[in-house]
Amino acid sequence: MAEADSLFSSGHYNRAFDDYIKLAKSGDKLAQYRVSTMYADGLGVETSLSLAYAWASVASEFGTEFLVSHWQQLDKLIHGNDRNRINQLSLNYFRLYNSTALSVERQSIKKIETSMIDQAYHSLKRGKHRKALREYHELAETGEKYSQYQLSRMYKEGLGTQPDLPKAYSWAVLAADLKSPLMLMHLERIDAEMTDEGMLAAQEHLKTISGSGIVSLAKERIARLRNIRFRCSKTSRSRCGEYIKAVCGDIPECFIAFNEDSNIEIILVRPGTSIEESYLAQRQIMQGLIRDYEQTAEQVILGEFRVLDEDEQGIDPDSTDDRSNQ
Repeated sequence: MAEADSLFSSGHYNRAFDDYIKLAKSGDKLAQYRVSTMYADGLGVETSLSLAYAWASVASEFGTEFLVSHWQQLDKLIHGNDRNRINQLSLNYFRLYNSTALSVERQSIKKIETSMIDQAYHSLKRGKHRKALREYHELAETGEKYSQYQLSRMYKEGLGTQPDLPKAYSWAVLAADLKSPLMLMHLERIDAEMTDEGMLAAQEHLKTISGSGIVSLAKERIARLRNIRFRCSKTSRSRCGEYIKAVCGDIPECFIAFNEDSNIEIILVRPGTSIEESYLAQRQIMQGLIRDYEQTAEQVILGEFRVLDEDEQGIDPDSTDDRSNQ
């Protein structure tokens, strides 16, 4: 990112754009924002409001104030005749480059050389609605936001199932729980059609699927990491394969190589990286996400989210004696 910023500052826009677009496609939010501004201003690339808006839609996925503000400014420039086309393009970019779609755990689930996200998308495009509904359900339950959006749309339109507006609404709530303006816009459209009776039905359904919401998934991941960390506390955590693999699940500090001689996958940790520090950083990020969500969105979006009470986990792994690792 620093090299791309340096190229941009020195006016080498073509080279800067090449660097930014690679980072943007890997999920870097600031790079996605920079790509959006470069398309908007025609710096190093041909001006395109459509692509500027699409990248802004992905960049603003977490509801970050200045990124949402950028998205809103572009949204005001879209004329009525172009809105449907640009919205579809933006949803496609969100499908490809949102954080949950790019996570290692989602992409590592392969079927016939195609990721499950792509497979569900193609099933829907080919009119195999029941198959797509099953595939999107499986992905949505892991927290994948585009899949939760697609489930909402399918329940609303009756694709592969009977139309069910309360279910469409409850899945839209989960799709929007990171406060993506693109997902919130979809939620608001469904909200305008909801009756009081429908809201009550949506609330009941949301209770059954709330384990796929961001709060539940974040707390479940914290609990899982802490329990594995505790199991590895009697040995060196830096050499505990289960702990390393659990921590490395969604971060770039580790990668998996394949040893052809032994036919075994090997987890490699990049030099200068501490697994313990990575664990602590992950936990801090997830706890901050939960805290921010519970202080804001949970107060205004319906639903009682099922979360794991850490007091029920037994021994607190973070309070154990770490002398075995010294």
